[in-house]
Amino acid sequence: MANNAQHAENGAASSPIEELCKAVFELEAYTDASEDKVQWTEIEHFCNLDITLKRKYEELEAKEKEFKEKETNALIVEKETTVAAKELDFLDRIQELKDAAVSITTEFTCKFQSNTCESSRCFGRLRHQGENTENMVVNVKPHPKLTQFCRQKDTKGLLNLGFYPPVETYQTMDATLQGMRKSCVVLIHAMASFLARIDPGADHLLNPKTKQQAKAIA
Repeated sequence: MANNAQHAENGAASSPIEELCKAVFELEAYTDASEDKVQWTEIEHFCNLDITLKRKYEELEAKEKEFKEKETNALIVEKETTVAAKELDFLDRIQELKDAAVSITTEFTCKFQSNTCESSRCFGRLRHQGENTENMVVNVKPHPKLTQFCRQKDTKGLLNLGFYPPVETYQTMDATLQGMRKSCVVLIHAMASFLARIDPGADHLLNPKTKQQAKAIA
């Protein structure tokens, strides 16, 4: 009986101690849990911060890429504008050269046509004069002695006939030269009209050497 009573007293005394220990253990457990919770929260915060930084970095890379593309496009547009301006300048210079060439060609063509028309008119006048001369000299026969001297190539006879003027002094040289030229012109016109009426198949009255001499004299 005495032992049971003592055991009961010991059990009653140990109960508060056990409760205190239990409370201490619970407090420590709560403290450890709180510390663990704080550490996990910090880890989660840093993870979220890392994710945010990665997202910001990706956004910065995208913006940098976009900026580079815009800058590249701006440079391309500037280069294209410069090239287009140079092309327009080059085309303007080519057009100026073309216009100058066309102007020169047109001017040359007009001059050529003018000269051609003038030549045609001169040829028409000469032809008309030749026809008139031919009509005038139809009934005119060349001088027999002149024909004879030309066939025989008689220089002295031509001198005696008066085709070549005699040797004169220096004072009368100009008048003599003018007379000789007029005589040559008259003779050439007369021979041209005369030879124009000769059959082309017949023997020519003048050989090439005589023609050359006549040209040299004229």
